[in-house]
Amino acid sequence: MDWGESLEQALIREVAEETGLQCSVGRPIILSDTIAPDNTRHVVNIVFRCEAISGVITQNPADTRVETVDLVAPEQLASLDMRPPIAEPIRAFIDDPNIPTVYLGMLYRPESEHDLT
Repeated sequence: MDWGESLEQALIREVAEETGLQCSVGRPIILSDTIAPDNTRHVVNIVFRCEAISGVITQNPADTRVETVDLVAPEQLASLDMRPPIAEPIRAFIDDPNIPTVYLGMLYRPESEHDLT
C-alpha cells in the first residue's frame, strides 16, 4: 500500500499494475496473519471478493516482481503454491459466495527449510 491509500484503492491499483485488469472491489472474504517464526515479519492478509470489469491480461506487468499472470480454473487452486495457504477457503467461497468472512488465524509456510529458523 502507498501512504494515504485505502485498502480498496490499493487493491484496484495493484490488480491493474500486476495483471492489466480493472476490478471492482467487494467485501473481504478471508483474513489471516502470517508471522515469521523469528518475529521479524508480521503480515495481515485480507482477501477481497473482486470482479474484473475491463482490461486485458498483460504479459508485461508493471510490477517487475511479478513473473507471470495467468487465469486458473477453481479446480487448479489446490495445485498452486499459495502463501499463505488459502486455496481451500477460496474454493469454498467460489462454491458458495454467501458464506461469511472467515478469520483463519496465524498461517505461515516457509518457502524453504532455511526459512524455518
